[in-house]
Amino acid sequence: MAENPEGGQGGSHVDPPNVPPPRRSGGLSRRRPGGGVRRVGYVITANAGDSTLGVLLGDGRGGFRVAPGGPVHLGVPPHLIAVGDFNADARLDLAATSHDSNEVQVLLGDGRGGFAPAPGSPVAAFAGVKAHNHGLAVADVNGDGTLDITLGHQETGQVAVLLGDGKGRFAPGPGSPLRLGRGFYPHALADVDGDGRIDLVAPDLLGSAIVVALGDGRGGFSPAPGSPIAVKARPFYVLLADLNGDGRNDVAATHDDIDDVDVLLGEGGGRFRSTGGFHAGGRGWEIAALDLNGDDHKDLLVLGNGALRGFLGDGKGGFVSVGSPYPTPRDSWTFGVGDVNKDGRVDVVFADLSAGKLTVLLRR
Repeated sequence: MAENPEGGQGGSHVDPPNVPPPRRSGGLSRRRPGGGVRRVGYVITANAGDSTLGVLLGDGRGGFRVAPGGPVHLGVPPHLIAVGDFNADARLDLAATSHDSNEVQVLLGDGRGGFAPAPGSPVAAFAGVKAHNHGLAVADVNGDGTLDITLGHQETGQVAVLLGDGKGRFAPGPGSPLRLGRGFYPHALADVDGDGRIDLVAPDLLGSAIVVALGDGRGGFSPAPGSPIAVKARPFYVLLADLNGDGRNDVAATHDDIDDVDVLLGEGGGRFRSTGGFHAGGRGWEIAALDLNGDDHKDLLVLGNGALRGFLGDGKGGFVSVGSPYPTPRDSWTFGVGDVNKDGRVDVVFADLSAGKLTVLLRR
């Protein structure tokens, strides 16, 4: 079994300040589909050891300092983090879940790096089941212009949909939680069928499949044609990005027990076809899409099992390894990408969970 994240571990979240409502969020770090170069203004860390969230503000040169007020105390060990403006004040807010809790904590930002619980937080997502949370994402799933929150349950294949009121409060959507598979790891939210509504894509760990669920624009989801899509064993993480330049979202999925990455190209209507994927040369957990060599094709960075690996895309959905793997701590499973020193190049930030440190890699 790969050393994938379970209870008692934390990670990091990287993003620029005053971001627009995110279209995709999952895992512990988030970046826009397509992975363009962005200036990074902060890093948020999930510190499971002392049940806090660390907020680090960037200095524009690749360095970071602790935000005024110190860490945010949660009372439970944080596992996953998502960001967005939940109360329409143009300030960054946070959602955080714990591996062994069926609730989500919503924290409203003051615009200076401080955060306080939102009204009604924490919000219950699941009831009557053992807590085993492995999914957290934010997007406007019901089309009302405010952000909503989704959570995934690893053992039941359920997804909870919590609809936001635009003031920082959340309540279960119609029929929530929804049974969509057998057992999920971190899911992703984006429009995959081109109808302007947010859909859901999830790695079904227990079913060895990718589940595609189409949104109805009211907070509900139902299986897409051809879903679930069989893939290699134990898919762990899904990335949604246009990997072949046709304007549709495609899927790249890592696996926690094998060294392969599955690539599924979108065909419209929520349907996907497999390319067969590629061998990554080592287990991969989290994955990001960006242009590494300036050819306007999406490339991939894959982190897992002690290495960060790069793969150049051919613009058609194929990928080949580039360069030597960069060694990382074996228990690092989450990372962020962005321009942390304002030189127009993509940099990487990842967490060392054992040492409690962040590593910043500047692109040369």
